[in-house]
Amino acid sequence: MIVKRKQGAGFHLLVGTLVQQETYEISPTIRAACERRITCHAETLEPELEAAMRDRNMLPKWTAKSLALHTGDRPGCVYPC
Repeated sequence: MIVKRKQGAGFHLLVGTLVQQETYEISPTIRAACERRITCHAETLEPELEAAMRDRNMLPKWTAKSLALHTGDRPGCVYPC
């Protein structure tokens, strides 16, 4: 009897992350493309984050730019750059 084990989303996420990290490390072209995409996306978020921080009188140790960069890129989103 063969028992198939269901591979959950967590497994696929882990493998995908490992492949992405390895590719990022060994390919300067892909690394540069990732940086451009993430930076572009962050630039679209930064003004909104600054406004939200200002509206709430927030004075965190982090910046709107650092938070925007931390969010990374979201699959399926289209940015103007």
